[in-house]
Amino acid sequence: MTSRLVRTVIIHFVCIPGLISSPALLAQELLFHSGSAADSSAVDAKGARHRGNDYPGRAPWMDDASNIVWPRYPYEEKVLRHTGSGLFGLTLDLNTGSVSKIRTLKSTGFPKLDYSATDAFRQWRWKPRKWKEIEIPVTFTLRRTGQAAELERYLESQRKESFERYRREHGVPSPTPSS
Repeated sequence: MTSRLVRTVIIHFVCIPGLISSPALLAQELLFHSGSAADSSAVDAKGARHRGNDYPGRAPWMDDASNIVWPRYPYEEKVLRHTGSGLFGLTLDLNTGSVSKIRTLKSTGFPKLDYSATDAFRQWRWKPRKWKEIEIPVTFTLRRTGQAAELERYLESQRKESFERYRREHGVPSPTPSS
């Protein structure tokens, strides 16, 4: 009976907080970048290929973007801590500047992250009659802020205190370290 009760308490204090929306996860800074200009390239209306590293600073095709929609970082992917970098090829309608086709040239490694990027790219627009194709790198990362790390340490100390209080109140022996 005692063993079953201890197992239930451990599951409650250790596993359940990880399954629900963790405050530490919510305090993490979500990052999405469209990569550096050096990793990007484009084909202009005349068919000439331009590479991002040919330009200091921002690539000219990014200056010509009139509508940029950043990808959503799917909740499930955040919880699973999935991150990745990919490269996407966009074919533009020369007359409207809208995206007519998207190719995944290099996957982020996770289908939901790839889908989120392509879904956002469908909404991008450029100045008409300037660019035919654009290759854009993307990176999805999770970075803990100082506040998140502090909150995680606090929650862990609270879990330990609660377990120890329960153990003392119910006469459950302390776990012995295995050798």
